[in-house]
Amino acid sequence: MKVQCPQCITTFDVPDIYVGKTVKCSKCDYSFLASNKNIYNESGFNNAKDFWTFRTMLTTKLIIVIFPIWCIITGLAALVWVAYADYPIINSKLLKLAIAIFVWLITVISFRITCEKLVVIFRIHDTLEEIRKNK
Repeated sequence: MKVQCPQCITTFDVPDIYVGKTVKCSKCDYSFLASNKNIYNESGFNNAKDFWTFRTMLTTKLIIVIFPIWCIITGLAALVWVAYADYPIINSKLLKLAIAIFVWLITVISFRITCEKLVVIFRIHDTLEEIRKNK
């Protein structure tokens, strides 16, 4: 059967004898239970009912897509600021570039921390759902 690592979203094949047992992801070495919850489905959801009843969370999948896009857009905005901003106090392009890189790094780090907080909340939810299903 094909399973999906809940940590890094990598999919890989696991022999059926490992269902219900702990397996280790070949990419990130995260250990997780090979259960029905982790069976890889092309849609990314175990079934439509889980999607419409909010049992399957979409936020973590969106964060994986949004974060790199955010980094690129804010990086381009920083470069545009360096090229076109005109401040009489800062007349050195090198100083403006250093400020832009610093502000960009702070922005990316703070957004990453926010994303990590959201992912932790939703992973707690996923773990609680798995515990509930296994009872």
